[in-house]
Amino acid sequence: MIILAPNGVVIELDVLVKFEYKADVEVTKHAVEKRGSISDNASKQPHEIEIEGLITDADVPGSCKTTYQQLNDIRGVLVTVVAGYDSYDDMALTSLKEPQDGNTGESLKFNATFRHVDRVTLQQTTVAVKGKKSKGPTSTKPVNPAKVSPARQGLYSKIPGARAWTKGGRR
Repeated sequence: MIILAPNGVVIELDVLVKFEYKADVEVTKHAVEKRGSISDNASKQPHEIEIEGLITDADVPGSCKTTYQQLNDIRGVLVTVVAGYDSYDDMALTSLKEPQDGNTGESLKFNATFRHVDRVTLQQTTVAVKGKKSKGPTSTKPVNPAKVSPARQGLYSKIPGARAWTKGGRR
Protein backbone atom coordinates (compact mmCIF):
# COMPACT_ATOMS: atom_id res chain seq x y z
CA MET A 1 0.00 0.00 0.00
CA ILE A 2 1.17 3.49 -0.89
CA ILE A 3 0.03 6.95 0.17
CA LEU A 4 0.78 9.78 -2.29
CA ALA A 5 0.72 13.38 -1.05
CA PRO A 6 0.49 16.38 -3.40
CA ASN A 7 3.85 17.74 -2.18
CA GLY A 8 5.62 14.67 -3.62
CA VAL A 9 5.80 12.68 -0.37
CA VAL A 10 5.38 8.93 -0.91
CA ILE A 11 4.66 6.73 2.10
CA GLU A 12 5.06 3.02 1.43
CA LEU A 13 4.16 0.45 4.07
CA ASP A 14 6.33 -2.58 4.80
CA VAL A 15 3.28 -4.57 5.90
CA LEU A 16 -0.42 -3.89 5.42
CA VAL A 17 -1.97 -5.72 8.37
CA LYS A 18 -5.56 -4.71 7.70
CA PHE A 19 -7.43 -2.75 5.04
CA GLU A 20 -11.12 -1.96 5.44
CA TYR A 21 -13.28 -0.02 2.97
CA LYS A 22 -16.51 1.49 4.28
CA ALA A 23 -19.31 3.07 2.21
CA ASP A 24 -22.38 3.99 4.27
CA VAL A 25 -25.76 5.38 3.30
CA GLU A 26 -27.81 7.26 5.87
CA VAL A 27 -31.50 6.48 5.47
CA THR A 28 -34.35 8.54 6.89
CA LYS A 29 -35.78 7.60 10.25
CA HIS A 30 -39.18 8.92 9.23
CA ALA A 31 -41.99 7.13 7.42
CA VAL A 32 -41.85 6.96 3.63
CA GLU A 33 -44.87 6.67 1.35
CA LYS A 34 -45.64 3.01 0.61
CA ARG A 35 -45.10 3.14 -3.16
CA GLY A 36 -42.53 5.92 -3.04
CA SER A 37 -38.83 5.69 -3.66
CA ILE A 38 -36.52 6.34 -0.74
CA SER A 39 -33.90 7.95 -3.00
CA ASP A 40 -34.81 11.40 -1.68
CA ASN A 41 -34.63 10.09 1.87
CA ALA A 42 -31.22 8.40 1.61
CA SER A 43 -27.90 10.20 1.73
CA LYS A 44 -24.58 8.68 0.66
CA GLN A 45 -21.88 9.33 3.23
CA PRO A 46 -18.25 9.88 2.20
CA HIS A 47 -16.46 6.57 1.91
CA GLU A 48 -13.76 5.76 4.43
CA ILE A 49 -10.67 3.58 4.50
CA GLU A 50 -9.26 2.15 7.70
CA ILE A 51 -5.68 0.93 7.57
CA GLU A 52 -3.56 -0.95 10.05
CA GLY A 53 0.02 -0.76 8.87
CA LEU A 54 3.53 -1.63 9.96
CA ILE A 55 6.83 0.06 9.16
CA THR A 56 10.14 -1.37 10.35
CA ASP A 57 13.66 -0.01 10.58
CA ALA A 58 15.00 -3.29 9.09
CA ASP A 59 15.80 -1.98 5.60
CA VAL A 60 16.30 1.74 6.29
CA PRO A 61 17.33 2.79 9.80
CA GLY A 62 15.19 5.68 11.04
CA SER A 63 12.37 5.03 8.57
CA CYS A 64 9.83 4.57 11.40
CA LYS A 65 10.43 8.07 12.74
CA THR A 66 10.43 9.57 9.24
CA THR A 67 7.21 7.78 8.26
CA TYR A 68 5.45 8.77 11.47
CA GLN A 69 6.40 12.42 10.84
CA GLN A 70 5.15 12.16 7.24
CA LEU A 71 1.84 10.71 8.44
CA ASN A 72 1.44 13.62 10.87
CA ASP A 73 2.31 16.09 8.11
CA ILE A 74 -0.44 14.86 5.76
CA ARG A 75 -3.23 15.42 8.29
CA GLY A 76 -5.63 17.90 6.66
CA VAL A 77 -4.08 17.39 3.20
CA LEU A 78 -5.91 15.58 0.41
CA VAL A 79 -3.91 12.51 -0.62
CA THR A 80 -4.24 9.50 -2.90
CA VAL A 81 -4.27 6.05 -1.29
CA VAL A 82 -3.23 3.16 -3.56
CA ALA A 83 -4.12 -0.31 -2.30
CA GLY A 84 -3.97 -3.35 -4.54
CA TYR A 85 -5.48 -2.48 -7.90
CA ASP A 86 -7.59 0.40 -6.55
CA SER A 87 -6.72 4.06 -6.18
CA TYR A 88 -8.67 6.38 -3.87
CA ASP A 89 -8.28 10.10 -4.64
CA ASP A 90 -9.13 13.12 -2.46
CA MET A 91 -8.76 11.28 0.84
CA ALA A 92 -8.12 13.16 4.11
CA LEU A 93 -6.43 11.57 7.10
CA THR A 94 -9.01 11.96 9.88
CA SER A 95 -7.53 9.71 12.56
CA LEU A 96 -4.03 8.48 13.34
CA LYS A 97 -3.26 6.14 16.24
CA GLU A 98 0.03 4.55 17.25
CA PRO A 99 -0.57 1.66 19.63
CA GLN A 100 2.57 0.38 21.34
CA ASP A 101 3.16 -2.70 23.44
CA GLY A 102 6.05 -4.95 24.50
CA ASN A 103 6.26 -6.51 21.04
CA THR A 104 6.56 -3.25 19.08
CA GLY A 105 10.37 -3.16 19.08
CA GLU A 106 11.96 -1.07 16.34
CA SER A 107 8.83 -0.78 14.29
CA LEU A 108 5.94 1.58 13.81
CA LYS A 109 2.52 0.03 14.05
CA PHE A 110 -0.29 2.48 13.32
CA ASN A 111 -4.01 2.73 12.60
CA ALA A 112 -5.11 5.41 10.14
CA THR A 113 -8.55 6.41 8.91
CA PHE A 114 -8.99 8.29 5.65
CA ARG A 115 -12.28 9.91 4.56
CA HIS A 116 -13.14 10.95 1.01
CA VAL A 117 -13.74 14.67 0.46
CA ASP A 118 -16.14 15.60 -2.33
CA ARG A 119 -14.70 18.42 -4.40
CA VAL A 120 -16.79 20.78 -6.48
CA THR A 121 -16.07 23.61 -8.86
CA LEU A 122 -18.05 26.73 -8.08
CA GLN A 123 -19.35 28.89 -10.86
CA GLN A 124 -20.62 32.42 -10.55
CA THR A 125 -23.36 33.78 -12.75
CA THR A 126 -25.29 37.02 -13.00
CA VAL A 127 -29.07 36.95 -13.11
CA ALA A 128 -31.01 39.91 -14.37
CA VAL A 129 -34.18 40.60 -12.39
CA LYS A 130 -36.86 42.84 -13.84
CA GLY A 131 -38.05 45.42 -11.35
CA LYS A 132 -41.63 45.45 -10.13
CA LYS A 133 -43.62 48.64 -9.78
CA SER A 134 -45.03 49.29 -6.36
CA LYS A 135 -48.82 48.95 -6.17
CA GLY A 136 -49.03 50.50 -2.72
CA PRO A 137 -49.09 54.16 -1.68
CA THR A 138 -45.93 56.14 -2.34
CA SER A 139 -46.65 58.79 0.30
CA THR A 140 -44.17 59.37 3.14
CA LYS A 141 -46.81 60.75 5.49
CA PRO A 142 -46.86 59.41 9.07
CA VAL A 143 -49.09 56.37 9.55
CA ASN A 144 -51.65 56.19 12.35
CA PRO A 145 -51.58 52.60 13.73
CA ALA A 146 -55.25 52.87 14.72
CA LYS A 147 -56.10 52.96 11.01
CA VAL A 148 -53.71 50.13 10.05
CA SER A 149 -54.53 46.46 10.53
CA PRO A 150 -52.38 44.68 13.16
CA ALA A 151 -50.97 42.41 10.43
CA ARG A 152 -49.58 45.41 8.53
CA GLN A 153 -48.30 47.29 11.58
CA GLY A 154 -45.28 44.99 11.74
CA LEU A 155 -44.53 45.71 8.09
CA TYR A 156 -44.12 49.44 8.70
CA SER A 157 -41.39 48.82 11.27
CA LYS A 158 -39.33 47.14 8.56
CA ILE A 159 -39.55 49.97 6.04
CA PRO A 160 -36.61 52.39 6.33
CA GLY A 161 -37.81 55.94 6.93
CA ALA A 162 -41.41 54.91 7.73
CA ARG A 163 -42.86 56.63 10.78
CA ALA A 164 -45.74 55.50 12.92
CA TRP A 165 -47.86 57.13 15.61
CA THR A 166 -48.12 55.82 19.14
CA LYS A 167 -50.51 56.78 21.96
CA GLY A 168 -47.96 59.20 23.37
CA GLY A 169 -47.24 60.86 20.02
CA ARG A 170 -44.55 60.13 17.46
CA ARG A 171 -41.87 57.61 18.07
